[in-house]
Amino acid sequence: MMNEPDNKLLITLATSADSSRLADIFHTAVHAIDPALYTPAAQEAWAPTPPDYPFWKARLETNGLRQTFIATVAGETVAFMEYLPDEQENSGYIDCTYTHPDYQGKGIAGALYRHLEAHAQKQKTKFLKVDASKAAEPFFLRRGFIAGQENHVLRHGQTLTNVSMHKVLTT
Repeated sequence: MMNEPDNKLLITLATSADSSRLADIFHTAVHAIDPALYTPAAQEAWAPTPPDYPFWKARLETNGLRQTFIATVAGETVAFMEYLPDEQENSGYIDCTYTHPDYQGKGIAGALYRHLEAHAQKQKTKFLKVDASKAAEPFFLRRGFIAGQENHVLRHGQTLTNVSMHKVLTT
């Protein structure tokens, strides 16, 4: 599908006008996770129904240093990944990585990650960090991240598990 000329992948920075689509991608992606990893109750705690559109609009309007990269195919935003630089630590934090389920497994998240890593390297970032869900952990392991401590986050009465991971960037 990605090789068709009209389905060229485009990566740009999100604006507040993208907020509703990102909220929908986030919600749909979380609710499509294998229930063996996160139960439906945990998915609902993580991404409540309906999506919180005002939260996502405010997040993009007041993002400070946060940079939200979006992937667009045939004019439709299908994935996003957020990068938050920490100049004091000379590091970067990957805050969100979500791909609409219809576009998963097509290399889109990988392209977003390569774009983000290249951006971080241009900024002379020494290492990247992420708190990866159980669903995202294999994605980051394949890209050279090292798993650290397991975290348990209480959200709306549900305990969500993720793993702190890091990767040293080469110059």
